[in-house]
Amino acid sequence: MLWAALLTLFSAAVANPYLDQGRALARELQFDAALEQLKVAREVRGMSLEQAAEVRVLLARCHVALGQRAEAEEAFAALLELEPSWAPEAEASPKLLEAFDAAKEKLFPPDFIALRRAPAPAERVRFELVDPWARVQRLVARVRRPPAAFAEVPCARSGSAVSFELGPWGDAVEWTLELRGEGDAQLRIERGARPSAEVVEARAQPGRSTARRAAGWVGLGVAAAAAIGGAVLQAESRRHAAQAGDTMNPPGEWVDSGRQLHDGARLEAQGAAGLFLGAGITALAGGVLLWF
Repeated sequence: MLWAALLTLFSAAVANPYLDQGRALARELQFDAALEQLKVAREVRGMSLEQAAEVRVLLARCHVALGQRAEAEEAFAALLELEPSWAPEAEASPKLLEAFDAAKEKLFPPDFIALRRAPAPAERVRFELVDPWARVQRLVARVRRPPAAFAEVPCARSGSAVSFELGPWGDAVEWTLELRGEGDAQLRIERGARPSAEVVEARAQPGRSTARRAAGWVGLGVAAAAAIGGAVLQAESRRHAAQAGDTMNPPGEWVDSGRQLHDGARLEAQGAAGLFLGAGITALAGGVLLWF
């Protein structure tokens, strides 16, 4: 029940009303107003990768529409740091394509390729392939159990995710992963090994103590309290953001009060995001203490 409550509260951290407003304003071609909302949306913590990428895409499009080339390149660079494989649609405007290409060329050299190790079970090896120029055309994975020779194994690729099997857990295993490009030329080779089960078991830590379990439950309690506080702050942020857009007051008063409410809503959103982030980290630490 506690985990269900935490997950329900953490899902609220994904909500970003400033992104929603910025998206709607951009669709209505109100680019200046959209930028104001998107700049606030960019500062909200706890967003998913998809939301963070969308904020930067919309920022870049608005800057291009307003003729702000340098700002558009900055937004595209920030986007590519999150999603190196992202690319605009082919029918995008020439100005947008030019700003995107300029940002990409500044960020990634023409021969740039990177492999980032990703979490995986003991029976698999998993990487994130960063290939912004689409140079990698084939992947070759090989595995061996010494003293046997290396044998090729199937290598799966889905988007930027690359993985292959090492086989059942137990024996020590060595592996290689080759990245091949045009003409089957080798672009890079990655090597690694998995220790035997006996070696891993010898390094295992003693079982959990009573104090460790108590600390885990305390951590979960603190996480729940932080999540509730974050939900309250986020609700206040949304209320103040809605009030900031109320134009029923006289013009002078509306500008002053709107600015104050807007600033307050932004601070409350940031505070809520900080509480959600702290709650997530504390909950994770509590879970580790209890179950690992």
